[in-house]
Amino acid sequence: MNQVINLQKYLFFDKLIYVPELVSKIILSWQEFGVVDLRTKEGQSFAECGLYDLLDSVCATVGIEKSSIKLMNNNWTENHDEYEIQKAPFSYEISHFNKPNPGPFDYVGDKFYGIFIGRANSPRIKATVQSHKRFIPALRSFNDGMESESNRAILNSLIINDECLRSEALTATKKHSDIGGALNPPIVPPLNSVGSHWQSAYSKIVLEIVLETTDWPGSFHITEKVCRPIYHKRPFILIGARGFMSRLRDLGFKTFEDIIPNYYENFDYCVEQAFECLDKTYAKNFYGSHPHQMLDDCKEDVEHNYELLIKLSNQHLKSFNELGGLSYFGPQ
Repeated sequence: MNQVINLQKYLFFDKLIYVPELVSKIILSWQEFGVVDLRTKEGQSFAECGLYDLLDSVCATVGIEKSSIKLMNNNWTENHDEYEIQKAPFSYEISHFNKPNPGPFDYVGDKFYGIFIGRANSPRIKATVQSHKRFIPALRSFNDGMESESNRAILNSLIINDECLRSEALTATKKHSDIGGALNPPIVPPLNSVGSHWQSAYSKIVLEIVLETTDWPGSFHITEKVCRPIYHKRPFILIGARGFMSRLRDLGFKTFEDIIPNYYENFDYCVEQAFECLDKTYAKNFYGSHPHQMLDDCKEDVEHNYELLIKLSNQHLKSFNELGGLSYFGPQ
């Protein structure tokens, strides 16, 4: 049985770290098992971080056959002409959306959108500030707070760079929730992503602004965050890695271009552009037609997405169990 090399330690945004240690593990694995098994579960792009270049160099130097290197990634857009890449389940969270949602799905509220933040990072803090700047009716939660040193450092950096006023930032990032107290981070299944409090929340909003886990270049990693609006039959504006929406379309999902112009996905850091898109969509649907009309216009697409999510979730649950759960990524 071969040794799994967990790449999480060695992939950092768009670069490799601890390279000598990684090279050593690759060579030792090949010498002992005749195969090199490299896996990651965060959806990073092997191409963007330079892993293929490193493997090319090691193979040429040591004499390793490229066919003996196996790669596993839950970035389903990853492919290569020479190295074998196996598609891993996106994440264990998606498997919790495998059963039908009993509903109801009707819009009965007076809010336009929701934005629900579990753990903070720079884009999520910026998005929360952008949300509080606006008078667009919203359901919000920001459940991480600024207690940690890393979160305070992010906030101070944004303020120093004049990306938000100190008073606005401090107000927006106070720990708060408009939809109850069941949302302590991480907002993950089962109780914090499905359940009656989410049914109530989604009945009050027309769409959701989703901030996915990663915005690393080339990354594609579906989590419960984008599954939630799909599961509750709502359109969404997604802030994540550039091109994330186009990758969703490649999987068969609809991304609502007819009602939400998603030009923002062409930007690396699309928080401001996404909120400009929100402004335009709100103006069109609250000052023009009624928000019910917007949901009627995308009804066929949200139904399609819902059915596809149930199917995909069951596929991932099966794969996840067959591979042995979280242990298939090797030592953590």
